[in-house]
Order: sequence, then structure tokens, then C-alpha cells
Amino acid sequence: YLSAAGLRALESRALGALETYERDHPLRHAMPREELRARLGLGQREYTAILPAFAPAIRANARGVARADWTPQLSAVQRREAEAAIAELSSAGMAPPRLSLDAELIAYLEGEGRIVDCGDGTLFAKESFEAARGRITELIERSGPVTLASARDALGTNRRAAQAFLERLDRDRVTRRIGDARELASGR
Repeated sequence: YLSAAGLRALESRALGALETYERDHPLRHAMPREELRARLGLGQREYTAILPAFAPAIRANARGVARADWTPQLSAVQRREAEAAIAELSSAGMAPPRLSLDAELIAYLEGEGRIVDCGDGTLFAKESFEAARGRITELIERSGPVTLASARDALGTNRRAAQAFLERLDRDRVTRRIGDARELASGR
């Protein structure tokens, strides 16, 4: 149980933690849920029960937790850098170049749904990633599990990009790795 005063105090601490996070990460759309839970010192059960009570001041979604009025803003220089990066990734398709972008800018673009970060410095334009996911899903449905080599060939890309792409599909639970091959995750 929690008193109304206790809830207000906890909400105030949560808002303070979010403001600090926003200062430290000005281009992030949201703080990871678990990070806020840790900063509040709450157990998982308590946190899950209390988080909805912070609405409307705090919003929670799949990306994380943020103050309701928080919107990250790019500077003019960052906006130009972002547009140039997206143009380069879009034209590269499934053979993305290694870009030297700031981690905050990458997080911002991913939060905006403009790119997909597959890890290991491998970034794809969102449209390229979605098209490739459709191709691999269709290939698995039609021909069975795919290997790294067969995915690389189907996507017309290099080994590094194909591996990062497949690992992202695994993390997103679109596929699962079985030995050296990938199959569609159960329930698909």
C-alpha cells in the first residue's frame, strides 16, 4: 500500500530522475524502463503496479518512460547531419556504410523510426530494413531455415551486414537461431 503523499513523493523523484536523464541524453526519446526502476529503488512488482499511477505526468510505452511534455530537439547542425546520414543509408540499401554518428543522434533517429540500429555499427534506413525483413520472412516460409550465407545472397549484401541484420531479427523475436540457421520464431 502507498499513501497519496507517498505516491506524490515517488512521482516527484521519478520526474527528477527523468529530467536528469534528459539533460544527460538530450536526443533520447525515453529512459529505459528498468533504469527508472533502478533509480527509484523499487522492486519489479512494485514498479509495475505504480508506473500507471504516474500518468498523465509520465508516459510509458514500448520505447521506455518519459515526461509527458518531453520532446527531444535537434540543433540545426544535428538536423543536417541526420538528413545526410539518412540519405546515405537510404541509397545504400542493404549494403550500409559505416557512419561516424554520435550515439545520441543514432538513438534519436532510431526513436523517430527513421533507422534501425543492428549493433556493431551497422545501421539501416528503416525502409531498407523492413523490405529485407519481408524478404527473409518470405524466404523462410517458402524454403525453410536460412543460413547466414543464404540470407547474405538473398539480400545482396556483405557478411557483416547480413549477420548484424539476422541478429537483430533474433533480438526482435522474428527469427530464432537453430545451429547455423534461422527459422521463424514460434507463433509466426
